[in-house]
Amino acid sequence: MRRWLLGVVCAALAAAAPVAVRTATAQAAAAPDAMIVDGDIGRSGGTLVVAARAEPKTFNPIAALDIPSRDVIWRMQADLIHINRETQRAEPALARSWTVSPDGLHYVLSLRRGVRFSDGHPFDADDVVFSFNAYLDERLHAAQRDLLLVGGKPIAVRKIDSMTIGVDLPGPYAAAERLFDSIAILPRHRLEAPWKAGTLADAWGLGTAPAEIVGLGPFRLERFRPGEDIVLARNANYWKQDRAHTPLPYLAQLIFAIVPSEDAQVVRLRAGELDVLNRVSSQHAATLDRDQASAPYVLRDLGPGLESHFLFFHQDDCPAPEHPRPASSRRARPRSRPTASARSSAAPASRRTTTAAASVTSSSATTKSPRSTSRSRAVRRPKVRSKDRRPRSRPTRPSSEPVASGAGSGARGRERSEHQAATNTLTIAT
Repeated sequence: MRRWLLGVVCAALAAAAPVAVRTATAQAAAAPDAMIVDGDIGRSGGTLVVAARAEPKTFNPIAALDIPSRDVIWRMQADLIHINRETQRAEPALARSWTVSPDGLHYVLSLRRGVRFSDGHPFDADDVVFSFNAYLDERLHAAQRDLLLVGGKPIAVRKIDSMTIGVDLPGPYAAAERLFDSIAILPRHRLEAPWKAGTLADAWGLGTAPAEIVGLGPFRLERFRPGEDIVLARNANYWKQDRAHTPLPYLAQLIFAIVPSEDAQVVRLRAGELDVLNRVSSQHAATLDRDQASAPYVLRDLGPGLESHFLFFHQDDCPAPEHPRPASSRRARPRSRPTASARSSAAPASRRTTTAAASVTSSSATTKSPRSTSRSRAVRRPKVRSKDRRPRSRPTRPSSEPVASGAGSGARGRERSEHQAATNTLTIAT
């Protein structure tokens, strides 16, 4: 599936060595270890309005499972090591560097110094250890927990010092750097109390005051109006700069306008009310591509997407359907004609035949196949006939009613009776 992004031309988004006795206060006052982002240099200011199909369900990275929530959350949060979606290579983020043991089981990550959350609180190794402990907490059922298991066992994250953490893997894992991608680092000073109280999964809901929601991403929450928009403001404490050492992001505001209909999104884009349409359908992409030469927008083909699409099957045992299948969808099975050898069977063999037939009938009643109906049908017990008396002919059933012949009839794969020759004299309707 190809991804389309439509938008106007806009601004891109984009210390001395510490001594051993350095205090946390002195460290916080030091100049931040900013990450320099390569690319074109832009101008600060402006607002970008992005169309959103639905409003988020939460601002909590642990509880977020839907795309609208994650789209907003990841503008406000950051990870330790980031996987570049274009090059698929690991890049430094909140971890400025890392080393790996020869056996690949132990990682040591050096954190970026002088970084602050959006509320001004310093970031350190305690936040990292707290975050991974929260994601691995089985009580929270975080979607990220499975990503932090190697061979079914959780990774161990430990604090070495205030700016260094160690990560121990329970087994070899070739792409271990990817474990740290898309794991938002949470503020311990804000969320440790609800975690200990067992209410962390309910924290940072849609009714939470914007000032209570803090992160390490480029933006912070400024306003949320249900059914209308989500307004994010620039995070003045963000730790990235451009090549000219201008703090990023350039944008003053990022607004997610909630417009459920794609038709309405296209109309609002043409009217200049929206700047970006994401995930444009092929139908609208063709129309917008045809008109872009004379319109104030640009259509970009971003190539194959990296999103995952799932199709789920409900595999629980279900009761048999309550209505019969149409007669036209059934296939009639041929009736078995009694053979001469079967007609000449002795009385004991006939009694064994009666027992086998009853066994087949009982099995058919308890094991329902997809073709079975809710109607029950009585099965007449066969009479024992003498050698010199031929059975009277029975009226033929309509061909639309399926019939089963012999002890091997019924659901497919049923084991045939050992007295098959004798039971061929019976015809049992299913």
